[in-house]
Amino acid sequence: MKNYLFLLSFPLLLLGGSPATPPPSGVGVQFPDVNLSRDLNLSDPKRRALAESFLRYWHAREKGDTNTTYSYELPYQRYITPYHIYSKEVGGLYYGVKTELREISFPDRNVAIIVRRVYYSDGSFYDKKDKWIFSHGRWYHKYYQTVFPPNNGEEMEFQ
Repeated sequence: MKNYLFLLSFPLLLLGGSPATPPPSGVGVQFPDVNLSRDLNLSDPKRRALAESFLRYWHAREKGDTNTTYSYELPYQRYITPYHIYSKEVGGLYYGVKTELREISFPDRNVAIIVRRVYYSDGSFYDKKDKWIFSHGRWYHKYYQTVFPPNNGEEMEFQ
């Protein structure tokens, strides 16, 4: 069996490729511009689903794919903020070149606070927080608009 697997992967090696490595901690997606800290505890399915949603959302955000990011925003936020307004507020505002999920905490069983590190092309970085809500079997990002000043302490913390 080992010889058979080698024969299947040999053409990849000849072409300069390599056999695919499994994603870290059982998360089903990988992106070069968004990654997970090696110290994360992704031992249960809910945490892994959150990490995967984070990866997909921030990969789309870094690429300017507002259709995808809009689909990850909470349904009530999509209701009160139409896509054409959201795409203007979000589109072009993100200048990070790489994002890393550093920490996950759960102040409530269906609320997660994520600390992400954003890296810039000049080598600088800073840590920001995101709030994610688990509803109807999936994770949604809590969108905070940045056009107007924050209304309260929570909005200020997450801007």
